[in-house]
Formats: sequence, C-alpha cells, structure tokens
Amino acid sequence: MNASTRPAIARARVARATEWTLLCALVAACSTPAADTAISANGLIVRGAFAPEPLAAGDSASATMSAYFVVENTRDADTLDAIATPVAAHATVHAEVQHGGMVIMMPAVGLEIPAHGTIRLRPGARHVMLEGLSSVPRAGDRVPLVLHFRHAGVVRLAVPVIRYVSIDSAVEADAR
Repeated sequence: MNASTRPAIARARVARATEWTLLCALVAACSTPAADTAISANGLIVRGAFAPEPLAAGDSASATMSAYFVVENTRDADTLDAIATPVAAHATVHAEVQHGGMVIMMPAVGLEIPAHGTIRLRPGARHVMLEGLSSVPRAGDRVPLVLHFRHAGVVRLAVPVIRYVSIDSAVEADAR
C-alpha cells in the first residue's frame, strides 16, 4: 500500500462504518416498542402507546379493542378530530358521560388538547375504541393508527399490542 491509496482506503472504512451505524440505528428504532418512543408533530408529542389484545377471540367483526396513549401539547390548543385504522371499521375516542345517574363510556366528538397541556388516554378513562375488527390482533402485533389533529395535522402510530395481563406495567410506564 502506498501513500496515495491510504486516504481512499480510510474513506472507504469510514463509509462502511457509517453504513453499519445507520443500519444498527434503524434496526434498533424498528424493534423498540412504541410505548418507549415518542412521535412529534407540529407542537404535539404522542407517546406511551399500547393496546391490550382483545379478551374474546370470537368473530373479528364483532370484536373490539382499545388503545391508549399520551398527547403532550407544546403550543396552542388543538383537537383530535378523527382516528383511522385499517384494522377496524370504526375508531373513536370514548369518554365518561353521565347518563341516567350512571357514568358510562360513550363516543366523544373531538378531544381537546389544551395549550401547553397533556391528555392521557388510559384504562377506565378516555380511550380509543376500535370496533368491527378486520382481524384479531395478538400480543406482539402492531396496530396502525392515524390521528387527525385540527392544527397539528396527521400523526401516524404503530401501536404495540400487549397481553392484557401486562396492562398495569404499560400504565405505569405511561406515568413516567
């Protein structure tokens, strides 16, 4: 090896190392559960997403499941106007409503995200309800959700499906 070829060899080694670093980062990003990641879009941060697998595995068209996540707003107030997913006929936010002296969960029209505030969708409270599933997701699967915000626009999530018995640890991770 002469002095004139050393820079070219050094550049090739750096390029190869860079390719490996990028490949490793991509693999790590794709294998990290969404519950550990945050998606940022126009002042909103969506994090801590998870969906417990449905308890009943009957007919998928009659099966339902829920999804949970946290939305942090670093700007002016915004509204989650719609949710779409290819795995369910309907995806809506459900919230507690007083009805006949009882508290029940009903579809909500728009979910306000206050300016510089945080909204948590969690079990027993506001949540995303997926109804009319095209198939029944199982633990380890990911459910694609497309969130349509009035001002921030579209946020795409790949929500990890967890075993129902893992729900407590997912809620605890969300609190962090």
